Amino acid sequence: MDEKLAVVAQYDNAEMAHLDRITLEEAGIHAVLENENLAAVSLYHVMPRCEVRLLVRQSEMEKARQVLKEVQSAESAIEDVEWTEPESEERNDKLDDPFYRGPQES
Repeated sequence: MDEKLAVVAQYDNAEMAHLDRITLEEAGIHAVLENENLAAVSLYHVMPRCEVRLLVRQSEMEKARQVLKEVQSAESAIEDVEWTEPESEERNDKLDDPFYRGPQES
């Protein structure tokens, strides 16, 4: 029995659509992209806005939305982190060392 597909998200570029498709696949949700090739064509030709659509089975729609929502909230949490520059050249040397585990608390 073939189940109908429904649009769970739309994107302006294929790269973000592919990342979310892979995320859904890793969560066990079958997902496909629609219009991904048209998005690539629009890079070279003037076209009306071409949105790449991420489709999932209707029965998996709610689970897919939840997975994408969790990813989006995790990404926004990462964006809220304040990044600082290393304090000295010595610190840079430690960061380049693959065995350096960071400051140790006593």
